Amino acid sequence: MPDDDPAAERFDLWAIPGGKALTVDGADLRLHVRAGSELVGLVLSETLHDGDRFACAVPVSAKVQPARAMLDLAFGLLRRPRVGTRTSVSRPSRSAVVYARALQALDGALAGASQREIAIAVFGEARVTADWTADSELRAQVRYLIQRGRVLMEGQYRTLLD
Repeated sequence: MPDDDPAAERFDLWAIPGGKALTVDGADLRLHVRAGSELVGLVLSETLHDGDRFACAVPVSAKVQPARAMLDLAFGLLRRPRVGTRTSVSRPSRSAVVYARALQALDGALAGASQREIAIAVFGEARVTADWTADSELRAQVRYLIQRGRVLMEGQYRTLLD
């Protein structure tokens, strides 16, 4: 099928109805979807991005019918409109936002990004353009987030599990 075929299936994670969980199992990215009583587990390609065309592969085995039934169920979920899909009912807590930003900042620092590049990823380019200076509060926040991420990485993350 050519890339511009309008009938081609496109991957849209957020259009899939029901509860979703992404996990990493060694080198595989696994998507588990629960919609009502239906539960589907898929292994996703590491190169699959939102909006990409996709195909499904089923292992060759003597049990073709169960594999076909699972494939039909998976395609049914992927094609189902998300009418009535529940959305988040509450905002994340302030501490949850700080932890998420700290880990994002730490990832950037460990990857060699500059503090300004980290600020753009965490707070957005518009805010960095408006507020970034050598001694700005925004820059201090980025330094704090990187340090907080390092503390979490060095073992304090365990306190989150209590």
